[in-house]
Amino acid sequence: MALIDTLIEVLINFKNIEIENYIEHNGMIKHSCGLESITNHFGDTLITAFKVFGVSTHVASDWEKHAEKLTKSLTALHRNEGHKIHFAFEQNPERKKEVFDLNRESQRKSCQRMSLDLIDIADSIIDTAESETTYHSLLMVIETNRNSVSAKTYQEEYEKRENIRKNDTSFSKQLYGNKYAMIDNNVLESIESMHVTFIHQYLAIISETINTSPLSAKEAALEFYLMLNSYGKGVENKKISTYDNYEPRYSDRNISKISQMDGLAPLSLGLQYFETKSIFIPKDAQDLVNVGDRYYSMFSLSRPQSMMKKFDDLLRDIPSDLPFRYTMTIITGVKELMETVLPIKKSYMAFFAQSGAYNRRIEQSILGLSQIIEADGAVNQMSCHFATWGRTISEAKDRSEILKSHIQGWGDPGIYKETGDARYALFESIPSLSLKHTCELIPMTLYRIIMMAPITRLSSPIEHGHYSLITAQNTPFQWEFGTSLLTYWVEIVIAESGYGKSVSVASKIIRFILNCNSNEIPMIGFIDVKKSFGLVIDMLKDALPTDKRSEVQSFKVPASIFSINDIENVEDFFCCNPFDTILGSRRPTNKQLSFLKSLMYVLFSGSDGDLDETIKSIIDDAIVKVYDTSMIAEHAEKYSIGVDKEIDEFLSKIGAISITSKNEYQAGKLFLTDGNLDGELELTWWDVVDTLFLAKNYALAARAQKRAVPNFMSFSKILVKNRSFKDKYDSIKTLKTDSYWDYFTRKLETIPKNYPWMSTVSTSDFDEARVLCIDLAEIIPKEAAASGNSELVKQTTLAYMVFTNLVTMKFYGDNSGGTIDAYIESNYYFGERKIKDMYHLHHKKQLSKLQGSINLFGMDEFARATYNSYATEYIHSRQVEGRKDNIYMILISQYVDHFPSKILQAASTISILSKQSKRSIQLLEDAVSFELNDYTKNYLENRIHEPTSSKGSTIFMLAKTAKYPVAQALRFKLSSQELWPLTTNNLEASIFIRLRNVLGSHRLTRNALATMFPYMGIKNHIDQKVRVSRGKMTREDAIDATLQELIEIANRLTIESCASQ
Repeated sequence: MALIDTLIEVLINFKNIEIENYIEHNGMIKHSCGLESITNHFGDTLITAFKVFGVSTHVASDWEKHAEKLTKSLTALHRNEGHKIHFAFEQNPERKKEVFDLNRESQRKSCQRMSLDLIDIADSIIDTAESETTYHSLLMVIETNRNSVSAKTYQEEYEKRENIRKNDTSFSKQLYGNKYAMIDNNVLESIESMHVTFIHQYLAIISETINTSPLSAKEAALEFYLMLNSYGKGVENKKISTYDNYEPRYSDRNISKISQMDGLAPLSLGLQYFETKSIFIPKDAQDLVNVGDRYYSMFSLSRPQSMMKKFDDLLRDIPSDLPFRYTMTIITGVKELMETVLPIKKSYMAFFAQSGAYNRRIEQSILGLSQIIEADGAVNQMSCHFATWGRTISEAKDRSEILKSHIQGWGDPGIYKETGDARYALFESIPSLSLKHTCELIPMTLYRIIMMAPITRLSSPIEHGHYSLITAQNTPFQWEFGTSLLTYWVEIVIAESGYGKSVSVASKIIRFILNCNSNEIPMIGFIDVKKSFGLVIDMLKDALPTDKRSEVQSFKVPASIFSINDIENVEDFFCCNPFDTILGSRRPTNKQLSFLKSLMYVLFSGSDGDLDETIKSIIDDAIVKVYDTSMIAEHAEKYSIGVDKEIDEFLSKIGAISITSKNEYQAGKLFLTDGNLDGELELTWWDVVDTLFLAKNYALAARAQKRAVPNFMSFSKILVKNRSFKDKYDSIKTLKTDSYWDYFTRKLETIPKNYPWMSTVSTSDFDEARVLCIDLAEIIPKEAAASGNSELVKQTTLAYMVFTNLVTMKFYGDNSGGTIDAYIESNYYFGERKIKDMYHLHHKKQLSKLQGSINLFGMDEFARATYNSYATEYIHSRQVEGRKDNIYMILISQYVDHFPSKILQAASTISILSKQSKRSIQLLEDAVSFELNDYTKNYLENRIHEPTSSKGSTIFMLAKTAKYPVAQALRFKLSSQELWPLTTNNLEASIFIRLRNVLGSHRLTRNALATMFPYMGIKNHIDQKVRVSRGKMTREDAIDATLQELIEIANRLTIESCASQ
């Protein structure tokens, strides 16, 4: 009964409302109210619904927030009673009901684009304040287990209360009882819209802090009223009479005791907690919060307004490798609130989140925030809430102490710890621990500051880079990159073109990069087939410090690589040799060896994918023999003058060689070789590699090694030198007349002709890159799958495999559980020279930077990579081993049936962004091994939609965890405004690039585009120009005209920005 009591008490405090009560069993109310989400979760379910008419006019977003907070708070208090609560708002009689299933989805809607600057924020505050919506009615529905509460009890209690309310004018006395103070209706009206449970939460903070027994909900309502009057000029105390010697705990006599308590000083600070911290009832004194596989340490401090502009300098002192988040909370208009109990006219509360290792440039945001505050009045309260974390308890505590020590240097900040549930509240609050990628303000316009608290929300997966899920067992599950709670580290994203799949992936990755815990950028590789991720790379470079930008690279593979016949006579030829190895290593790593085998299986197999087992054996042996033979001085590639002039000049400069007049060389004694230097020794490229490495010119050493390793041009020549290998297979005949050796070498000779782009020395140089995006758009024809051309399909598959190996070659993950030394010993082979120990130390130093970090690998247009069974098997093996190797994979394609069943089964999350056919839904259900209910199937088939101006993009997600086989299906919305800077449309991307080149600023480019096309409507705009011109304007003319309009908008924004400052 406690839940129904609370609801009734809440509803009677609203003005001008009427309440109707519905009591139905099972799902009868579902159809009449349009509540699609109501199902029989408990078998025999009792449905109780309250419909509230005449709800007052509010800012639309406030009602949604209030509904969510109400649900969370009620659920927290009554979770043991088996209740589930639903809300439905009917917005004006003629409009369709909007259903909010608050147990299944986050209702927060983003009001800003990525990298939204402060001018936009100021505008959005004004827009929000002016946007008011009248809700005609509010329907509250409670699902209850009949075993805990009977329908008869509900009915009797409701009738009893209705009789009291209708017949007793002193209803407030009945509400609070003679044991408590009797409050007249005027007093009740003065605290209208306050939820009793909210008041209870706030008073419980104080009551437990000073070691008194917790207040009941009824006591809390009275005590909160008394506290308000102790500070302000509201209803005088003489209007309150007490019974049974009831003594208010927080009357004037006790208020001084509260004001002396750390962190609970004046009412304004209390309200600040009230609004910011969610459920804030300390239960224990533990210092840490354990979320997933991380431990969080949190503390807060208060600063006066005069310190605001100094925050930028203060934060610079914090070590760059120390991860932390902080939320700055500012309340204005509190003075006005103190002067009266009635709701304040207007107040702004801004949360400012700054994410730590790389992007701490907050000066502009601080100055802008000051302007917003000055426009509204003096700051009455400001505080900062800090959090840091670690993988272990000791690491989290150590980092917390370091952070505190630096903050103490600011003077006397008044640090106090967050304990008990407050720590969880800080974790859940926006956006203190969210993975924000840049400095952003999230404004909230408040009409009733008290009504806004506490805030409890699930984090948005798009904006925050992580998911908050509810499992099938009704247990919260926090998803993030690299969590130990996932069995596999594989995410699959499914959507048709233009539905935002690249956006959702790219936005999470960019936040992950900017918020990683290490001082080093994580290793990330992405195979793209459009310009979308390339734009993300540009945005990322803008956000990173100058000295880090060379570590982020993107490259578009030229289309010419498939059309070159005489590769030795072509200038600017591009090649990516799959046989390249890590610096100094004469052999491939174990993972690369597996890749080379799969690659050659694809090359030698026919259109049906079948391959003779003997040929497989030859391939496996041949790869090992080629590497072993190519490192022997007698058979290794010989160094010659003129091949690479920069290497020649450097060797000559350090005295390794002397160049003669005949353009020949004579080896110097600096060379490290297998023989004695007598001036006539023929040097190998491996000799050059080792010498350059000794000279610490690692870039030239890596370039020289590209000539030392084997390739398909030299493959058969090297094998011929190994007589035992040739003789072994020359005597075995195929089904035809020739031997396996003849068949094998004949196929080898066709590879350089058919695939020149991977058959000779690599021309690609990405050795410095830690984030690498390879765009295959020009070499991957869209018609590959539909054409039926087996050779075209094979080209596509090979390109994906080769470039996947390129971007993941430097990934480090030790699945043996051993040390870095053991990993190097088992994966790298540096020959038998003494220099091998120096190579070992060099790579140990490099890998130490990556130890414990997560490697990310993404693949767009995944369907094009799996036309061959060997390619599919190779990718699947990387899926299964990914978590052990610290590799998180993201695979993207248009439809469910693009993914083989084994790939779907190994996925940890599946995000679906576009409608699916019944066949696709059945394939999904078969693959994930659990039954999708009718509601889920209907949603997949009919409700998912592309980005629109009013609704954003609706996404459906399934997740599997290590502990629970299936997480509850969620849906959330990606704002259409957020989609703009990460567009997947080639036209929009090309216009973005052209405009950026003119303006010279990514931020100004994004602002101009978002101003003119807030909902990605460039194509329609250009088409409209062409139609209106009636043939006088070509498409190119329309694009040029649109660019000119955008430039004018950018100039206007710049002028307005300067004027505002």
